[in-house]
Amino acid sequence: MPAYVIYINGWPGVGKLTVARQFQKLMPGSQVLHNHELIDPVEKRHPRGSARYQMKRAEYRQARLKPIMQDPKLKDTVFIFTDSQTEHSECVGDYTDLGLGERGRRIYSVVLHCEMEENMRRLAMAGRGGILNGKLTDVEVLKQYRSRGSILRFGDDDEVEMDVTDIEPEEAARRVYEFVERREREGRSEVDWDGPDYSI
Repeated sequence: MPAYVIYINGWPGVGKLTVARQFQKLMPGSQVLHNHELIDPVEKRHPRGSARYQMKRAEYRQARLKPIMQDPKLKDTVFIFTDSQTEHSECVGDYTDLGLGERGRRIYSVVLHCEMEENMRRLAMAGRGGILNGKLTDVEVLKQYRSRGSILRFGDDDEVEMDVTDIEPEEAARRVYEFVERREREGRSEVDWDGPDYSI
């Protein structure tokens, strides 16, 4: 079977990319693809909210994910994605499509969250966003996001949820690693071979 993928989801500023990079250290040869690698290049040409933005964003995302599905050289590479989604969408569907078919990759969902005060502190930390990338740095926008609902959860046995308010990224990554290693040893049931159902 192809190597699994890790899908880390959480509010902006919660620490998804930091945890992803720590997990990468525990899994030599793995690759991190964070959501702003798929967003920022599109926004440079098509401003968010413009008529072509969503279409071009989907095209770019699918082009970046296609080799992961089709290139045999990447079959044994673990991929770690980060995202910030509150509902199942076309964007999430492009990730979960990696799990479809008898040769689909096993998808481990990691939901990270932290208390509001800590989330705001991390969001405003020096070095985040600005001219370097399109990461959110506006605390008021974060408050709006968090007031609208909750982060998307797949709700299956391959999902782990973690409050990282008082946990260092290295520890969070270690816990994710141990969870994945345990699930890998346990294997998948036959119903999973055609890809889990991530519909909401």
